[in-house]
Amino acid sequence: MPPEERALLAAIIASPDDDAPRLAYADWLDENADALPEERRHPARVRAELIRNQIASDSLIYGERGWEERYEALRAREWALVTKDTHSAWESELEGVTPARGTLLLLARGLYGEAACTVKYFVERGAALLDAAPVTAVRLKQLAPSNAKSLATCAHFRRVRTLKMYAADTTLDAAASLFERVPLGHLRGLALDNWLANHGSTTRADPLVERVAGCAMLANLRRLNLYAAGVGEEGGRALAASPHLANLEVLDLRMNSRLGGAAKALRKTFGKRVWITQDDLTGLPVGCRDRD
Repeated sequence: MPPEERALLAAIIASPDDDAPRLAYADWLDENADALPEERRHPARVRAELIRNQIASDSLIYGERGWEERYEALRAREWALVTKDTHSAWESELEGVTPARGTLLLLARGLYGEAACTVKYFVERGAALLDAAPVTAVRLKQLAPSNAKSLATCAHFRRVRTLKMYAADTTLDAAASLFERVPLGHLRGLALDNWLANHGSTTRADPLVERVAGCAMLANLRRLNLYAAGVGEEGGRALAASPHLANLEVLDLRMNSRLGGAAKALRKTFGKRVWITQDDLTGLPVGCRDRD
């Protein structure tokens, strides 16, 4: 990788929320693609377009006239750009990183911004990944009481800004081990979501949510994502009454249809900071759903 390109990537990793370094990198890729090794030329041009595409998509405003049509057009172009071959090419460019079987790297604004992996993989190899890409969010698989403690002594875990887990795949014992034994004060985002849950008939996340509400180490959270997690009235009331979640900027509870009377308590506590219906996103940038 040319030194100038490495410097541009370092600037992005240092300021992952800033679009300016990403757009500068996109310009550099367009201007220098022909000088790169042949196998990198096409992925470089695709990445440049993808950076601009995803930044434009994230910047659209819910509720503005024509935003949905523009969003669908940008998404369609993204699906055309991102292929198995481009993913393979981009993964091969991650210096010092060898994704294990089952590890998934997700794109955000043109570059890898999230990793889904086992606790073992993250503890053993996560530092290299955080050095190589602007990864700010990690979704842990196979979290259990037996391996949660390894995160407590994992230095690079403190570099993770957002921790994600599937509510349906995280046992109460595993959550207890995490929330009681692992330092979490560095986290700015926590996601216990599950797209696969039957959110209309389950409140399986309530015991987990009660653990979150009672965890003093989460006092620095800015974003709590419980989208389609199966949160019911008990969980909702625990969140509304929590003394530790006052600093939240976003509490995402969309697609939890069993909140019942807790919805009123949540709105009283969090006001516009809680999202219960899709209408709560009106006037906000599309990218605010996924920013951590």
